[in-house]
Amino acid sequence: RDAQESRGLGDVYKRQSVGAEDVYCNNGNSYSNTLNGTIQSAAPVAGTISGTDTVCLGETMGYSSTFGANTSSYNWQIVPSSAGVIQSGQGTENIIIEWLEDGDHDVKVTPINPYGCTGTQETFDVNVKEPTPINFTQSTATVCGGATGVTYTVAPTPADPDILSYSWSLPIGVNIATGAGTASITVDFDPYAQSGNITATSNYACGPGASISTVSYTHLRAHETPEHL
Repeated sequence: RDAQESRGLGDVYKRQSVGAEDVYCNNGNSYSNTLNGTIQSAAPVAGTISGTDTVCLGETMGYSSTFGANTSSYNWQIVPSSAGVIQSGQGTENIIIEWLEDGDHDVKVTPINPYGCTGTQETFDVNVKEPTPINFTQSTATVCGGATGVTYTVAPTPADPDILSYSWSLPIGVNIATGAGTASITVDFDPYAQSGNITATSNYACGPGASISTVSYTHLRAHETPEHL
């Protein structure tokens, strides 16, 4: 069982049973009762936590802390606990976390030595970003084949300074003329461009964000038919 008692010079030690002997922990050091208080193992030390500090909501990311001196295992925590789930690796130097809530959260790790004594806890700050919805503010649903300079524009609601760029997906025969990578593009339609979705996706430092699509229906000009028909 665990207990508190004084041992020498008024220090207070935490006593816990490990196998057949009692171990006394003080300031991260472990002592053995059966060896007259001789230091058995120095304080366990966790390495610095490494990983990605900006992630998108729903992403799964890895975090690690190299084994420090006298460390045999690690106890990992997510604060708050509802922010994510440790999918694998608890007790080891490498864990996988699935992030479930947006906001600023902490990944914490406490090193443990072979006698069960714990060392100083390390903390790693993580910002989890929920992508902001985007919507078309300018688009054209019906276009004649061969049209040029047709504008399509999207915007996040509310404004989001964390969006770095936009990716666009266009039907066959519809080509970006200007604005690639931005929130507003002008496109040119080949004479026989196919109808289909024009899709914009916001991009964050952590990866792709929100997507929105609009239908572009292409009319062939009068008296024109595709050469392959």
